[in-house]
Amino acid sequence: MFDGLGALQSLKLSFNQLAALASGVFDGLGALQSLELYLNQLATLPPGVFAGLGELRLLDLRRNRLSGRPAICSRIRCPWP
Repeated sequence: MFDGLGALQSLKLSFNQLAALASGVFDGLGALQSLELYLNQLATLPPGVFAGLGELRLLDLRRNRLSGRPAICSRIRCPWP
């Protein structure tokens, strides 16, 4: 989905009514530092969906339907709830 954007540092996908994320959707975005997914309809996240994002520093998942914080939030900034 994001082929050719390996140098991308910030991605804003908020306000899109996303109900699901495909496993591997962020593959190839190793330079990504900020990912904004707030105000969507996400209730679950695929295992390892953020695994390839080694430079990620901010993950904003506020105002979704998640029942808890993802494990990655113990290592990076994740505004909650």
